[in-house]
Amino acid sequence: MRIRKNIDKELIWLIIGVSIIGFFVFKDYFFLKNAYVYTDVGSDTNNSYWPYLTYLSNMIYTNNLSFWSFNIGIGTSIFSTNPILTDPFNILAALWGPHLLIYILPYIALLKIMVAALGFYAYLKCIGINRISSLITSLLYGFNGFIILWGQHYHMGTIIVFIPFVLLGFERWMKGGNISLYIVSLFFIAFSSYYFLYMFVIFFIMYVIVRYFEQFKFSIKSFSAYLFKIAGFSVLAIGLSCFILLPSVYVALNNPRISGQFIGNDILSFASVMDYITIIFRFFSNDILGTGNQFYGLWNYYEAPMLYSGTISFLLIPLYFFYASRKNRIIYGLLFLSLFLFLLFPFFSQFLNAFSANSYRWTFIIIIFVSIINAKSLNYIIENKLRINNNLLFALILILIFISVASLLIGNDLLNWSQFFTHSFKYLFISFLLLLAYSFLIKRISNKFYKKVLLVLICIELIAFSSITVNRVVLTEESINSRTGYNDYTKEALEYIDKRDDGFYRLDKSYNSVFFADAMHQGYRGVKSYNSLNQPSYVEFLRSMEVPFKVINHPNYLTGLDLSTNLSRILDVKYLLINNAALAPNGYELINEIHNVKIYEDKYVLPLGFTYDTFISYEDFMNLNAEERRGILLKSFVTKKESDIYTKLDPSKVDYVNTKIIMPIDEKKVNFNNIELVNGQLGTSFTFNALNNDPQIILPIKPINHSQEFNRKIKLSMHVNSNVVSEGQVFFSSDNDFSEENSRTFNYGIGDTYFETTFDYANLSQIRLDISNIPGLFTISGFKIEIVDDGSLSDIGKLKESSYVVSKYSNDYIRGNILTDSPKMLFVSIPFDKGWNAKVNGKKVEVSNINNGFIGIDLLPGNNRVELSYMPPLLITGCLISFVSLIVFLALWILKKRKCDKKISGGNDGNGNQ
Repeated sequence: MRIRKNIDKELIWLIIGVSIIGFFVFKDYFFLKNAYVYTDVGSDTNNSYWPYLTYLSNMIYTNNLSFWSFNIGIGTSIFSTNPILTDPFNILAALWGPHLLIYILPYIALLKIMVAALGFYAYLKCIGINRISSLITSLLYGFNGFIILWGQHYHMGTIIVFIPFVLLGFERWMKGGNISLYIVSLFFIAFSSYYFLYMFVIFFIMYVIVRYFEQFKFSIKSFSAYLFKIAGFSVLAIGLSCFILLPSVYVALNNPRISGQFIGNDILSFASVMDYITIIFRFFSNDILGTGNQFYGLWNYYEAPMLYSGTISFLLIPLYFFYASRKNRIIYGLLFLSLFLFLLFPFFSQFLNAFSANSYRWTFIIIIFVSIINAKSLNYIIENKLRINNNLLFALILILIFISVASLLIGNDLLNWSQFFTHSFKYLFISFLLLLAYSFLIKRISNKFYKKVLLVLICIELIAFSSITVNRVVLTEESINSRTGYNDYTKEALEYIDKRDDGFYRLDKSYNSVFFADAMHQGYRGVKSYNSLNQPSYVEFLRSMEVPFKVINHPNYLTGLDLSTNLSRILDVKYLLINNAALAPNGYELINEIHNVKIYEDKYVLPLGFTYDTFISYEDFMNLNAEERRGILLKSFVTKKESDIYTKLDPSKVDYVNTKIIMPIDEKKVNFNNIELVNGQLGTSFTFNALNNDPQIILPIKPINHSQEFNRKIKLSMHVNSNVVSEGQVFFSSDNDFSEENSRTFNYGIGDTYFETTFDYANLSQIRLDISNIPGLFTISGFKIEIVDDGSLSDIGKLKESSYVVSKYSNDYIRGNILTDSPKMLFVSIPFDKGWNAKVNGKKVEVSNINNGFIGIDLLPGNNRVELSYMPPLLITGCLISFVSLIVFLALWILKKRKCDKKISGGNDGNGNQ
């Protein structure tokens, strides 16, 4: 007897459909014409994600996995990179190796779309949706606006992939099946990203409540049991991930970026007109308000709401509420009312981001619910062979036209969109043509031919809309292979240094090959960083030294050490690479030049560890100005604790600088650009109006003779009185040109601000002072330029007398010896982190926080063997919870399997017949 297999043709067509759409969308990447790395508003792929994934790939291929990395800033926990390095698809990409990684990324993107679509298809079938409805809706889900746009940030779209499997596992459990799929899928969400886990939990609570009322008759007992069981399974799933989750959450909660700064906003305050207009239009497509850098909606192309789930959604959602049962209309009506309130009031966006940001990244929640209702609506229409009223369809389209055109006119009138009007109108026109076509096809959906036409039209829409979003300004194959970006001559310079020096050292560059994450891609220990969760101790140190960030009060971007030789020497920055107009500081010796990269070595750099015998209290230290703080670290360590062991430094008795010459200011030789003089002179008190955002004061200075010593520096000091909050910049030059590489920035507020800076450079001939980046009224008083001797070289010589000699090091472990003749405080230029543990001569000792964010260890006289090892906080606790959760999970799985086996055996007789 022939057995006919039940082949799921729609599943095959889904795979074919996703493949065809994906081919047309990603074809330029598949054929290596372009790299899936953006250089426009999506430049984080180039500035951050690519170098981080390269770092992960190198760790895997060199078998050098570690919990700490010296390639991010001056060092931080690797868990600060969650979710970039914990995303399973990113790990899969990294397995291809650092060289093939960039070429595999578009295939990974399509793989995620395929898995998401297949998972959603299986879920829809599980809840009783017919195959053709499941096929169409799964295509729409696979190419929804969130995964296509946020998915370009690699790890950001992964939540869309795992949610269908969580829902599928939940639905199987509701039907009496195994809970394993639910637990495993939720584990992957928790493993991948605590950030999206938080949002998912809120979404899933809503989903669980909706499904209960949709499936069951309410009773307190059954509802409580239902919630208790699924909560228990959820805790088990999250428990399995705790070996990654707990250390990652610890890093996040102890970071200055996670501050709860939005707590307290009025729950019923409204958003701006721009918010609401952007929300309306982003239901139509990601690009209706512009693409990439040309986006003119709320915030930017990525941070604006992403709500596109297919144009047909505008018909299917309203039709569901017309034709569904009264019970379902109430249930889903309340659900959509909740989602509407989420969009209406900014408070809910803040709540969904745990009050750490005001962001619309949570809008994937709306896409999922819209996709589910799309499927239910289409299923209801097909199964019941509904004859949809023409007047109803016509009314829906008219309402949509009114809302969208009115929004466009409001945007044009209030937001000055006149130059963008044509672009948005074109998209609306195309969308309404699609709506007319879909209206025609939905009315005839029972006909097989029109089903196929509908499917083809949806595929065309997805190809057209997704291609615009995906194919923007990216790296080309030619740019990747050229000697620019990460592939510049830094590579050869680093190879030269590695052959020359096998010790522990840091390196800085006067340039960025791409951005502040160069060290991750090029593999060196630097001082810059681009990381959402930069090491908090390093951030605290930079703030206390008044080192400016790229963005004021935004510690994501750490630009280095503000050209301070004192700070560089304290932090073991031994080498400096220059390939531009930057000047080399005094004491730096040119040791080689490879193509356009000059390699300098600092002759006065301090080692990774050195000792102090004096200290200054934190309060006294913070009462000093920034330049004095940078100098005092060469004389004493900073602590918040009192000590009887070490001598306390009295800051009032310290000679911070010895002024050699006060340079006279010749007013006739000073040039003023974009400045309107009000009264006074620069040498006394000078009041002026800045006429634009680039007011300039250019004055010559007398070069210093450094033939005898490198201890003399140029010091500039002044008071700035302003009626605005602004940012200034000081340029210095040895010729007639000024460049960003040879400059320092400073920030100030309303009122009087004292600013002082020191230039450790020879042969400077002129200085340019850009006092503000916005127009306004300013007064400069007490302006002085001095030649000073700060005694730094003498202080460095004393600190080097008792140095920590490193004999073995890795990212997680450092061992070395140091000889002391009296009790000393060992300073190690590693950011303080509770995960670092220390042993002296085999005995565990306390690690102190000194110098505003670094490791300090008390040493006794004699030869001390000092070992440092890193174990992330909560890692061991997380591993124990994960292990216990795994035992419980396996026990549940075995019990369920035995129960199923008994049912099967109980249904058979002794001969194996039923």
